[in-house]
Amino acid sequence: MRRWGAGQELVHKGVRYRVVGGTKFAGDLVLEWWQGGAWRKVPMSVGAILADFLYENEEHAFPRRRGFKGGNRYLGYIHGAALTGWQKAEALLEKERAQRNSRRVS
Repeated sequence: MRRWGAGQELVHKGVRYRVVGGTKFAGDLVLEWWQGGAWRKVPMSVGAILADFLYENEEHAFPRRRGFKGGNRYLGYIHGAALTGWQKAEALLEKERAQRNSRRVS
């Protein structure tokens, strides 16, 4: 069963998204975002740019040589989003952050 369908719209952190039918094959979907006063297709390269940047940043901030997960933590997040949906992956990440922050306060 697909999690996405034509006609869905959402706003996340101030960015508007919508799903429309594509033209490549039956059931094809396209993700668009509101940008510059118009709906525009979100290019796949945006995902690659984000992956490149966020993986590298996690590697720098949480190096594996010091016992952290580094970029593998980000890869786990993306893997979870791909398999169970971005909302579940985001909820798990927020839970982990809250637990980490509560340890800092204690």
